[in-house]
Amino acid sequence: MKKIYPQKIRVDNWGGVRQFVLVMKPKWKLKTVVLHWKRKGSMEARFASTKTIGLPLKSGGGGRSLAFTLIELLVVIAIIAILAGMLLPALSKAKEKAKQASCLNNLKQMGIGFAMYTGDNEDTYPGHFRVGGPNAPYEGSIVWPGRLLNTMGASTKSFNCPSEKPKFWWYQTNVYGNKEFPWNIGPGGNSYFTYGYNDWGVKEFTNPHLGLGGDVPSRSPYIKTSQVRAPADMIGVTDSRTDGGWDTAVDPADPGTFNNPAAEWPSRRHNLGSNLLFMDSHADHDKLMNLVWSLNKDTNQIKRWNNDNLPHLEHLPR
Repeated sequence: MKKIYPQKIRVDNWGGVRQFVLVMKPKWKLKTVVLHWKRKGSMEARFASTKTIGLPLKSGGGGRSLAFTLIELLVVIAIIAILAGMLLPALSKAKEKAKQASCLNNLKQMGIGFAMYTGDNEDTYPGHFRVGGPNAPYEGSIVWPGRLLNTMGASTKSFNCPSEKPKFWWYQTNVYGNKEFPWNIGPGGNSYFTYGYNDWGVKEFTNPHLGLGGDVPSRSPYIKTSQVRAPADMIGVTDSRTDGGWDTAVDPADPGTFNNPAAEWPSRRHNLGSNLLFMDSHADHDKLMNLVWSLNKDTNQIKRWNNDNLPHLEHLPR
């Protein structure tokens, strides 16, 4: 038997006969029906020229109340709260996984950008920080994002990790001195950024550079693709810690602990780890424990930061 659930019920007494007016959904017309009480706590509605339709009735107060009791409402609210407590963490985790996947795609786009850049620039990588060169718009700026952007296109979206707050993203309107976009990223504490470039390898200021080029062109010539012995095993870019302290670079041998990480370590914002771009253009994820020397003194892990694919223990703290 079809059930009807009215939006409103109005009680009228016409000629000593109790009648109810049911206000139905907008697509139904207002109908007046006579309700007859039945022994089992339900009402039977009879329409003129229509069949009998059963209406559910909540008994209580003499069997004439249609309202829920307070206890029943509290039980329903408690059940909803329990279900929400179970579902919200799962939804939050799924949302973060989607952001991690988007971040991984950003790095893959950068991998294509590196391949295009090196192909157009005598097989050299862009380097990290421009110093000691001729007067140019990018002198004194972090150059690797701008050089890749000029190759990849006009949007900075691929340089902004979606898991990080938008205030740490790179925009055309960011200010660094009098530098114009895309050279508006400064060294040290001058700019926020969400990805770090492997500039020096396991040790800062080595000569020759062990990474993909730190201070260029003053300390050493630019790194060429032929110097990277194992591209599929060399880390080029990772998620960085957005603390304003050289966010654009990563240094895996700096001292620190898991609870007090070094400023230039890779970030652990993705499932206690970081997304990584390797120099054969593939991207992957790894735990922070496997990326820094202070937490895992594994030579097979640390050599991934060096372009000659050697651990260079002489540069690492004992």
